[in-house]
This record gives sequence, C-alpha cells and structure tokens, in this order.
Amino acid sequence: MMVIVEKDKCTGCGLCVRICHHHCLECVLDESGYTILIDRDLCSTCSQCVAVCPRQALSWNGSSPQVFNRQIRPTANQVEELLKERRTVRHYQDRPIDRSTLEEIAAIGGFAPTNDFYLRSVICDDQELIQELDRITLRKINLYYELAFKNRLIFNFLQSVSPSVNKILRMKFQRSVKLGTTFDSLPAAIIFVIGNTKTLLAAESAQFAVYNMMLFAQAKKLGSCYLAAGPAVFSSNSRVRNLLGLQKGEAIYGSLQLGVPAVKFRSKVAGKELPVYFVGGDCRE
Repeated sequence: MMVIVEKDKCTGCGLCVRICHHHCLECVLDESGYTILIDRDLCSTCSQCVAVCPRQALSWNGSSPQVFNRQIRPTANQVEELLKERRTVRHYQDRPIDRSTLEEIAAIGGFAPTNDFYLRSVICDDQELIQELDRITLRKINLYYELAFKNRLIFNFLQSVSPSVNKILRMKFQRSVKLGTTFDSLPAAIIFVIGNTKTLLAAESAQFAVYNMMLFAQAKKLGSCYLAAGPAVFSSNSRVRNLLGLQKGEAIYGSLQLGVPAVKFRSKVAGKELPVYFVGGDCRE
C-alpha cells in the first residue's frame, strides 16, 4: 500500500510537497517534465498529498481519487447532534448485522488520522467464537481477581497506589465473576484493529480508527462499545491469535463490539461539555 504518482498528470504545482508534514516528497523537473519523488521510509501514509492535488495526479495504491461531494456533507448542527447522541451501548437485540454493513464500518477506520498503514481489521460475527472469546476473557478476570483482589496484602498495596481505579476494577471483576460472563448481552460482532508492533504510533492510530468506526456505526443506527479486553487480554493469548490470524510482530491495538441496540437513549445530557479555558492574548479579566 502506497502513494502512486501519475507523472503525465503532474503540473509541478508543489502543493503536495508543501502539505507533507513528514517532508518525504520532492518535486523535480527534468527533460520529460515534473516528477514527484517519494521517500517511502518517511511516509506516514496520511494521504494528504492525494487529497490536495488539483489534477488528481496522486492516488492511494492505484485507486483513483474521487472529488468530494460537498452537497451531502453534514452541517455543524448535524455533526453536533450525532456526537451528543452517541452513547456506549452494552445491551443488544439478538439480531445479526449483515456482513456488507460490518465491512463498511470496519473499512471507514482507514480514513482516520494514522501513522500506521500496517493497520488492518478482522471481524468476528460468529456467535460461538464470540462466546469463546468471552470465556477466555473471563478466565483472565478470574485469575486477576484471585491474585489481586482476594489477596489482602496485594489489594492493600493497589489501594494505596490508585484507590479509585482499583475500586472500580474490583466491582467490575466481581460482577463478571458472579454472572459468569463479561458481556451484558452478546454483541452481534466484534471488530479487531491489528497493527505492527514495530510501527511508530500504531496503538494511537488504532484508537482513531476505532472511533471512526463508532461514529459510522452510530450513523447506521447501530450500537457500539469499546472492548478494552482486546489489547489487554487477547494479544497475548495463543488461541485468539490463531483464531484472528495474527502474524508474528502483530498485536491487537483496538477492539469494538457492535450490535442492534436493545435500549434507546432519548435525551442529550446538558452541561457535559469540557471546561474551556484560554491562555494569552486578551484573556485577562
């Protein structure tokens, strides 16, 4: 996967060179015209050069770029409504999601800010496999619960380091152990975002990709929940690595459960905006 340049379309305007924040592009003029040279070792695959070119002389992996259709772009009010409506959904109806929709949701992660073009997604929509993933997670939780929360000496130490976090974890783990499951209800599918451990900012890139998927799922009237157990539990489990086809040097950097919501959130929560402060300039009282 890489940026491709069609030399016969390039006019040498230099927009791609100026916008490249990794400075991996160079525009040179020779007897045959303008040529864009790319240092692929520096390229972060952000693809801004493809998006900015007025002649569509650059493409991603040979796929022709498409001009934005600004007529269907949502308004600021519509985006605000979507963001305020988005909630974590943990209760799902017992209904599958068709694979074409799952593929669309997973693929949209590729348009998130990224420094990792090795990212890829794996979708699990087999209910038996999802239940097996649940059992694997539950075994890990049981082990951690026995070691950390039932051992008074270790628990007291953890409490002294981070009392609020460990109180929450203990409550969550107790509940899972009691119910015998880590899910409030079984999701229709789980999307795993997988990256290369040697790639700079792979984990951070995956979080952007997952959030793109969450918003797109919301727009398609589906519920989602970030599955923290993905990176924490599954990457080191040989059974899961085999199931998902992870190669040597790959890790799970994000995971998202999806389903048709069984509950309906009806109201935007007023007053939840982040506190905002200004510094410098005319910020004096």
